[in-house]
Amino acid sequence: MRSKIGENKRKEKNYFVEMCRFVFSICLVFHHCRELGGGRSNFFAGAWIFVEFFFLISGYYTMKHYDENESNGEDTGQEAVTYVWKKIRTILPYAAIGILISVLQIVILEKKNAEWFSLSVSILWNILCLQETCLATYNLNAPMWYITDIMLFLPLIIILILALKDIYKFYLSWLIPIFCYIFLIQNNGTLQFWGGQQMKVMFSCFLRGIASMMLGTFVYFWCQKITEINHEKVKIHVVVKWIFLCGFIYAVITYDLKKMSMDMIICLLLFLFSIFLAEPVRIPKGIATLCEHLGRLALPVYLIHRPLIEFFKMMQVSFGLKVFLCLSCTIIVSEMTMGMVNKYYRKKA
Repeated sequence: MRSKIGENKRKEKNYFVEMCRFVFSICLVFHHCRELGGGRSNFFAGAWIFVEFFFLISGYYTMKHYDENESNGEDTGQEAVTYVWKKIRTILPYAAIGILISVLQIVILEKKNAEWFSLSVSILWNILCLQETCLATYNLNAPMWYITDIMLFLPLIIILILALKDIYKFYLSWLIPIFCYIFLIQNNGTLQFWGGQQMKVMFSCFLRGIASMMLGTFVYFWCQKITEINHEKVKIHVVVKWIFLCGFIYAVITYDLKKMSMDMIICLLLFLFSIFLAEPVRIPKGIATLCEHLGRLALPVYLIHRPLIEFFKMMQVSFGLKVFLCLSCTIIVSEMTMGMVNKYYRKKA
């Protein structure tokens, strides 16, 4: 199921996407840092929408992979699981660091009240990325629900892509997400839902991940179709993309998205189309290397920052200083962890 574009050449790495990964992960840190001030401010209240960006990108590059590469002949289910495992195994160490920080926090703050057996069992469920499935008493690293969704549902999406081909691309890739979003809005009043029963929260998270990953495959397929029809990339200047990016972030910062409808999802989709349909821009090698490094840093930042926030809640300093220290420590710990992980995989190779 290769397109003509996929057969002719592989696309260059999109460094603008890599920069967006990092910028959006920092926005998510600010979103959760609101808790350091008691969660009273609406500043960055809607930044949770950037989690959807990471799901969309996962879906996009999954579709790109299977468009540009022939199936390896394995059983479809085995091939899907193998692909997803290769995708998540490199980021699990960052999640494990987040879990370790949370365990230390519980040991320090709740050593008298902690349920040690439940905590021990919860560590296992968290390491298996199943902390949102009601099996764990302790959710030790909340942002790991992103990995849980990918681990459980991306293989099913890949099976649909390989088995149904055109039916999936032309029909299911947009129809299923629409029904998921309609269900969430009708039942929760918003796409984001964290304040109710754990089962309802878990189900809402699953639907969000499924919808966004499938929309990512939809974006890839139609970018390819538009490119094939026009035989060239759309003339979108890099300045326009930056204006779009800054405008989108400004809207998220200043607008309370707790009751968000489909408006921002549509804006996010248009933003992705503007990125992937635009002509690639040649940038200096040093800047390209920096963008690629920051793109790799985004997921460690996302997976490590949340447990650190719990530690900084204990500090009796100003809200601004807490946010600064939390962001600084998150980046430093993420850099150190990424360095150790990269060194391990280089040695293994």
